[in-house]
Amino acid sequence: MRNFYHLLIEQINLLRSAFSYTKERRPFKIDAIVILPEHLHCIWTLPPDDTDFSTCWNLLKGHFVFFLCILQNAVFCGS
Repeated sequence: MRNFYHLLIEQINLLRSAFSYTKERRPFKIDAIVILPEHLHCIWTLPPDDTDFSTCWNLLKGHFVFFLCILQNAVFCGS
């Protein structure tokens, strides 16, 4: 079985794409970000009328995982 603990850095372009996708749909400013092999830390500023950061995270994670499954032939995605 493949070691999935480095996917964030191995698939950094996909992660960038996920951030772009999310920011197009739910604008926010990235104040700081640290990307480690197995997790990331972010400080975001949402628009003044938006307090729903969890939707941003869900869009980001969903986009990343969906396209990662396609790239990895869905081995770990239930296919």
